[in-house]
Amino acid sequence: MKYTDVFARQIPILEEKKKALEKEMNAFPPGSLECLKAGKKYRWYNYCNGKRVLLKKRTEIDLAASLLNKMQIQYEYEAVCSQICAMKAFNLHASGMNKFDNFFSKMEKPAYQDLLNALNRSCKKGRKLDSAEWEMMPFVQSQEHPENKLYRTSHGDLVRSKSEMMISLLLCQHHIPFHYEEELVLNGVTIYPDFTIRHPITERIVYWEHLGMIENNSYYQMASRKIQTYIDNGICPGDNLILTCEDSLHPFDVEKVNQMIRIFFGDA
Repeated sequence: MKYTDVFARQIPILEEKKKALEKEMNAFPPGSLECLKAGKKYRWYNYCNGKRVLLKKRTEIDLAASLLNKMQIQYEYEAVCSQICAMKAFNLHASGMNKFDNFFSKMEKPAYQDLLNALNRSCKKGRKLDSAEWEMMPFVQSQEHPENKLYRTSHGDLVRSKSEMMISLLLCQHHIPFHYEEELVLNGVTIYPDFTIRHPITERIVYWEHLGMIENNSYYQMASRKIQTYIDNGICPGDNLILTCEDSLHPFDVEKVNQMIRIFFGDA
């Protein structure tokens, strides 16, 4: 199932939720809750119409609680608005991705072919590399800590973990072409995605990052920065970036790999 179809069904649901949250927010007292430090203690305030009014903890606790609930609804409302905006933007972007391809598809119809022949013209897309050719192309691979590449895959690569070896194996089994740790420069920043994958049908490039030591704080911080670099450059999780992870209590397995392949590549 395509993300555009999922989002198209989710947007009306979120719009209804947005309306309900708006109605709920309007039922609360005016103003917003602020908690500010005064010396060693914290004080509660109702910020309303540009003025900050101190709330008495003993007699106005109900008002403080109401404003706290209002704050929760406000944050939920903003989150829903962001979701709606992101889904609409994604669907708008996706709807325009293949419009030029549609022109070439139209020109293949007999009526247009007849006209093109009469005009002694052709209208064909330039030849692209097929999957096997793309996969065999030379590329710059990460040379960082080669001693950590301990696992040889059926594809001939040396990878850093058994989980990466499993991803490589299943991509091969599904005939999905990929490059391991190929250099990618994004706005002057060089990174090395675990897997750079070319969709065998759409030819779109998708990146796969597997976070295998997510419970390690320094590793987590490094991975977070890398993911932020992707997002800052239009490579987004759920679209053209696959993110998987594991820890000691939740190991990666074959079914999870196959599930990701089905979601992103369908029956490819």
